[in-house]
Amino acid sequence: MYKTTKEENEILTRTGRDTPMGEFLRRYWWPIGISAHLKLKPTFIRVFGEDLVLFRDATGRAGVIGAFCAHRRANLCLGDIERDGVRCRYHGWLYDTSGKLVQIPGEPADSPIRKQDIRLPSYPVEELGGLIFAYFGQQPAPLVPRYNFLVGEGEVYITIQGFQNCNWLQCVENGMDPVHPSFTHGGAWPDIMSTEPELGFHETEWGMVYKAYRKTKEPGMLNYREHHLLMPGISCGGSCGRYLTGGKAGTPVSAARWSVPIDDTHTLLMRVRFKPSTAAGIHRALQRIPGVRQSGFGIRDTTAAFHRGRHGGRQHAADRGSRE
Repeated sequence: MYKTTKEENEILTRTGRDTPMGEFLRRYWWPIGISAHLKLKPTFIRVFGEDLVLFRDATGRAGVIGAFCAHRRANLCLGDIERDGVRCRYHGWLYDTSGKLVQIPGEPADSPIRKQDIRLPSYPVEELGGLIFAYFGQQPAPLVPRYNFLVGEGEVYITIQGFQNCNWLQCVENGMDPVHPSFTHGGAWPDIMSTEPELGFHETEWGMVYKAYRKTKEPGMLNYREHHLLMPGISCGGSCGRYLTGGKAGTPVSAARWSVPIDDTHTLLMRVRFKPSTAAGIHRALQRIPGVRQSGFGIRDTTAAFHRGRHGGRQHAADRGSRE
């Protein structure tokens, strides 16, 4: 078994600016919110350790900019939405979706403060399939991937599955771990998870895949679970339902989960479930993007729900074989 060194672990888990992994992860589009939730008030978010505010101006444009006003550092999540942007609640400075300062009330015409010289950090934002994506890397930004589970014909269910008090890589690893469900989540599906799975793993050009087969209490039926990892942070798959040993399947559903780094010790989980409009359409839809196959099903702290005592304590190196 390969065991990471402390130095390797630091490279893999640290996501702040000017870190190797931080610079790498910033070159991908990440979901940071749900379109339907972005309404009349700005939302405070943290991504890659950076404090930001996500908002939609009165014209409908979405933006993500630095969270603190350049004047007195008031948090813009407390501000008011207007046609041209978000206005700080302290002294009324107004910023647009690009972070540009557009109004500075109370300053005379000959003020040494020049609004054209002031701009908060900002990042490109795109909306796709009900999710808000942001790009934090070097320009020019690539196109937002048109994931089949966001653009296909059918029903899309989006949830902020929760946050976990652990490093982003622990969440990715956990999503590709077929053994722990029997012990950690077995109570939810006792008739399935009480049996030991038959496992298979292989690497792919985009990441890896595992397949798990478990016997069920129904004669001639297997539970089939397949997970694909799309690097760096998307796991696709889940419980595909009960399959006859002869190969006849139930109705599978495509699912995907992003592990979005909040900082080095917290991770946001964004989950999408997609059911094509027709049974025949499932196979066409699921093959548009390499690695995506079939799967199974408010903001909450899932660390508390399932993993307390295992990934808590702000231990970014826990379970990675590199703790001192």
